[in-house]
Amino acid sequence: MGVSMRDQVDALLDILYFTYGSFVLMGVDPEPIFHLVHAANMGKIFPDGRAHFDPVTHKILKPDDWEERFAPEGKIQEELKRQMKRLDH
Repeated sequence: MGVSMRDQVDALLDILYFTYGSFVLMGVDPEPIFHLVHAANMGKIFPDGRAHFDPVTHKILKPDDWEERFAPEGKIQEELKRQMKRLDH
């Protein structure tokens, strides 16, 4: 028999607990960064309202303008700078 949903949920919550504890130790508020990453992932939805998949890898494809409009790395860096500046004061 497979792993119960209760056990799966418990395991996922253990991961979250560890993850959020790590953010606390780093002094990082993950919520605004989560929203940046969420927006980047939602930016992978094409104008037809659907995700498109690579026929070989089955990975979600990014629209042509995704990098300039949604790539999160620079925005994450700016948010981290903002948070670290806040911690310095």
